[in-house]
Amino acid sequence: MKEFFGIFAALIVFASYPIYGVRIWQRKITPNLVSWIIFVTLSFAIALSSFASGGRTNSWVTIGPLLGTTSILIIAIFRSKVISVNGFDLVCLILGTFSIVLWYFTRQSKELAQYALYLSLLADFIGILPTAKFLYKNPEKDRPAMWIIFSLGYLFSMFAITENTFSNWVLPAFMFFAPALVWIPLLQYRIKNKIPLCEWI
Repeated sequence: MKEFFGIFAALIVFASYPIYGVRIWQRKITPNLVSWIIFVTLSFAIALSSFASGGRTNSWVTIGPLLGTTSILIIAIFRSKVISVNGFDLVCLILGTFSIVLWYFTRQSKELAQYALYLSLLADFIGILPTAKFLYKNPEKDRPAMWIIFSLGYLFSMFAITENTFSNWVLPAFMFFAPALVWIPLLQYRIKNKIPLCEWI
């Protein structure tokens, strides 16, 4: 049953990317490029590390997020109406990149493995901040469906945990709650303005 939840959660998470990509292509969503640059960089580093460690049987799991985030970034670059980077975005980009570099050099140490996980989560959190800040001021520029689906995917992944340790729970818990920084204001905006459900996706 736990294996089922693990596969089901992975499918849900991956399903969120095409929805988002299509809406960007239609220019109904304006993504923050800095956020997606950080997401792509982190996904690439994790995938590269997984394959380099020799775990090829389960390394394919890391390919989904890498393909998803990379596709979103490419579509965003070519289809976004507005491409601008402010000072806050640059600070987040620098801090996010620094966190990824620290993660890369601590990931193979048994003593530092736990901290490597926290560094990857820190990089991810920093990555979502430019999007959260942008959408707090411009909630009409994005839609909540993708972010909610992404959160739900990691909620289901909690049912796949086989060993109850803090390090096993912190990743799915973080990935469930962090997107709420994005979808909660998007949801509030749509409820307040009575926007039709078809425009939530």
